[in-house]
Amino acid sequence: MMATTAVIPLIPLLASARGASLALVGAVAASSAALPLLLGVWAGVGSDVFGARRMVRAGVLLYAASAVGIAMAPTVSLIMAGAALWGLANNIVFIACQTSVAQASPAEHRDRNYGAFAFWQSVGQLLGPLGGGLLAERYSIPAGFYASAALGISAFLFASRISIAGSVSANDVSGRFFRAHEVYRAAWGLTGRGEVRFILWIAFLVIFAWSIKSSFFPLYLQAVGLPKSEIGLIFSCMGGGSMVIRPLLGTLTGRFGRRPVLLGATGLGMVAIGMVPVLQEFWPLALAATAAGMAWGITQPLTMSLMAGTVRPHERGLALSLRISSNRLAEVVSPIAFGALVTLTGLGGAFAVAAATLMVCLTVVGRDARSAVFDGSGQALPQTANRQEQAH
Repeated sequence: MMATTAVIPLIPLLASARGASLALVGAVAASSAALPLLLGVWAGVGSDVFGARRMVRAGVLLYAASAVGIAMAPTVSLIMAGAALWGLANNIVFIACQTSVAQASPAEHRDRNYGAFAFWQSVGQLLGPLGGGLLAERYSIPAGFYASAALGISAFLFASRISIAGSVSANDVSGRFFRAHEVYRAAWGLTGRGEVRFILWIAFLVIFAWSIKSSFFPLYLQAVGLPKSEIGLIFSCMGGGSMVIRPLLGTLTGRFGRRPVLLGATGLGMVAIGMVPVLQEFWPLALAATAAGMAWGITQPLTMSLMAGTVRPHERGLALSLRISSNRLAEVVSPIAFGALVTLTGLGGAFAVAAATLMVCLTVVGRDARSAVFDGSGQALPQTANRQEQAH
């Protein structure tokens, strides 16, 4: 996560330095989600069949190569190509890690374990942008990408310690599953379940709004006169907010319930994002970023946990890849839509639309929430299988 978040604010800044317009900056941000959107289900199936270790190692090597490629890219089109590979690498790594956490977690500990997993993501979110911003200011923007690539190589070494628990489901998946029509048929079958569709819809709305942080938020901070080091620090505040709240996820859902916690986090994010256009000083922006990070810190691991609890164990990699595919679809649509909006209304209009999107998410969770999702009983199993599980 340090490697990933170090370059998130640098990609739009590098594209802008290469002469990209505001609308084109949005397209560059969207390109990082294009390949994950198309190929994400394969990463999920790979995690189910081969296990986390192999998938993470492949992903971090691809990540390091793409980061170097972006740093060396002389044109905006090559930056877009590098960002697409960078996004695919992130997709592979995070689906594999999320699947491994799900397979290692009994139902009663799933929220807690995803909170712990997300906590260490937040540590990276705290340190990564700060380091990337300092390197960009002291040396150059490409220096942040080179440092990020070095972190990716180090992650390859750590990946040897990752559990391969996800591969235990390989006996349930035959070789023919890797034929394209079988993979996408299985994915389509999961989306036919109401509980899965509900989670995908919530994940899409949340990420549609949050995608603004990796596209136009850095440009807004630059427009109000903040130096690159302070831009990196504000992104670190966002990561710090996530880091503080995530270890408490299991406690919060145990005390208040998953649905109220998701509602509260989404509402907090809506307020924090909606306030950005009226803030111009470092400290108010840092406080808003911290609040937004706390909201993000709850919604992300909670939707992971909800999805993992809704499907069979051998489907978790595929289901989590669908969740990320929903995220990536939002990340493709959001910057392009916001880019067109910014061209017409300026940067402030994008933040207003992002806040309105979270308001829609609040309405969906409040009105149309499926109880089976939030109590973990949404697995679409035959009735006999359900009775057997209850007997165990």
